[in-house]
Amino acid sequence: MLNNIRNMLRYTPKGFVPVFAVLVALAIPTLIMAWGPQRDVYTMQQPADHVTFNSITDNPNYGDERQFVTIRDNASGQATDSANMVPGHEYTVQIYIHNDAASNLNASGVGVAKDVKVRAQVPATVNGQETVDGFVSASNAKPAEVYDSADLKSTGQVQLEYVGGSGKLSTATQQTALPDSLATSGVTVGDSDLSGVWHGCIEYAGAVTFKIRVKDTSAPNFSFTKQVSKHGASKYGKDYTATPGETVDFALAYKNTGNTTQNNVQISDALPAGMTYVAGSSTIINANNPNGIKTSDGVTAGGLNVGNYAPTANAVIMFSATAPAASALQCGDNKVVNTAKAETDNGTKQDTANIIVKKDCQPVKEAAIACTGLQVNSISRTQFSFKASNTIDNASFVKYVYVVKDANGNTVKTIDGSADQAATFTADTVGKYSVTASVIANVNGQEKTVSSSDCQKPFEVTPEAAQPSYTCDSLKMINKKARDTFSFEAKANANGGATVKEYRFDFGDGQSKIVGPGQEIQDHTYAQPGNYTAKLEVSFTVDGKTIPNVSSNNCTAAVTVDQAPTTPALPETGPETIALSGLVGSGVLGYGVHTYARSRRQLKKAFRK
Repeated sequence: MLNNIRNMLRYTPKGFVPVFAVLVALAIPTLIMAWGPQRDVYTMQQPADHVTFNSITDNPNYGDERQFVTIRDNASGQATDSANMVPGHEYTVQIYIHNDAASNLNASGVGVAKDVKVRAQVPATVNGQETVDGFVSASNAKPAEVYDSADLKSTGQVQLEYVGGSGKLSTATQQTALPDSLATSGVTVGDSDLSGVWHGCIEYAGAVTFKIRVKDTSAPNFSFTKQVSKHGASKYGKDYTATPGETVDFALAYKNTGNTTQNNVQISDALPAGMTYVAGSSTIINANNPNGIKTSDGVTAGGLNVGNYAPTANAVIMFSATAPAASALQCGDNKVVNTAKAETDNGTKQDTANIIVKKDCQPVKEAAIACTGLQVNSISRTQFSFKASNTIDNASFVKYVYVVKDANGNTVKTIDGSADQAATFTADTVGKYSVTASVIANVNGQEKTVSSSDCQKPFEVTPEAAQPSYTCDSLKMINKKARDTFSFEAKANANGGATVKEYRFDFGDGQSKIVGPGQEIQDHTYAQPGNYTAKLEVSFTVDGKTIPNVSSNNCTAAVTVDQAPTTPALPETGPETIALSGLVGSGVLGYGVHTYARSRRQLKKAFRK
């Protein structure tokens, strides 16, 4: 036994040695058997070839790992394997965790512990001596579970309580809070999370800590809890899963745990948003009303004064409320935390109960939005209409937005459009433009804007077109080819889309002629001398229609046709001439010859003309 004591001294966790000498004489029997079960032990030089916990005897950071539960009075700051329970003091309990498998077994998984769980056991009271126990287990460990304890000592009987929310897991990679089930059913832990996976070797070692408190019953004190149950079932607990709008029951329990009477105890409940108090449902149970009696509805509206309570006396307020309606919930599980409190002259305490309200929702399909097309129509030379199209699934249409840009990419105008009516745009400047349409849809309360190449189109504002014009400009006699033959030239003008279809020459002598473009010069021979007026009429084609008989004062020409020349009659020869020449003789004959010669010269001159 002496050798066993020496071994324990050698491997006692660091910080234990200064106080251990005092404790040896008092606790030799319990310290030897505090840990278990009996198992193979290992060293740092020769670790285990399988998963096993807290079995190394020369851990440089801890000592003998089999004594893995320690306790520290937070007032003294020293950790040991036993502590005196002082009323009003608070203590920190540590459970050391080390998977002693060799590190080279981690890669294959042989040395990795699975389903690692830690559990603590805290006694409710200590009357002289008790233990606080720690358990470490894994599904593939050998042995499957190891345990150790720390001694709790007291002078007389004291009451202990687990400090809610104090559990914590500490490793080289995490500081993780643990639920209060650590001190009841236990919690799953891991070396880097709460997955239950714990690798072998000292770099993965860690510890679970939690706090316990010794109640000070010599001073005023009280307890207060809140629980919830299915309506009418009277099966109360800290949590209940309800359906939307379901009625549930709450119980608020107060107890005087001190040694003085507490007067005018006030109990209240702050219902969370969405929960509704059921009017007339409040009942109080206490020593005066062991079977319960109806009370006023003020518990959720400022609180109820439940009276005065001597030491150990208690009261329970019970009431009903309805869970939030489905419309006020998110899809899935909704945790509704309900908080109540008790107020006394010696302080205030509060507690919570949780309702899990599940809302089943149909899977939300992903929104699909597309701008599928854009029509650009010309209303006039400067005015255009835009009409986009879309496909929208699982979203709601809000509007179209049309952005008009000039040839340089500058935004000219932004226009909002509806689903039914086309948007219009009027340009101020001639040039090339483009328009891009975007569809805006509402997706779960947020607007989303979508466009595409199918919703981009160019268009152009052209210069204003000239108005059609057409005139008959002139008709001229440009050449007299003979006494009775003349050349006429027609001129007409057609612009703005108008064209000459044909010319009609009226020569003024009852004769006319119709010719097409390119035959503007025409000749005409008059049959009779005289004065004539030629006239020109032009037919035009305008916008696909014929405009006939267009003329003007300039489209007439005066023409004079001279008389044809006549031949003079020759002098007749007869008896008178002969007789004359015989009478006159040679003198008369000479005169006659002279006269004849002159008359022939005059005749020749006349013909030359």
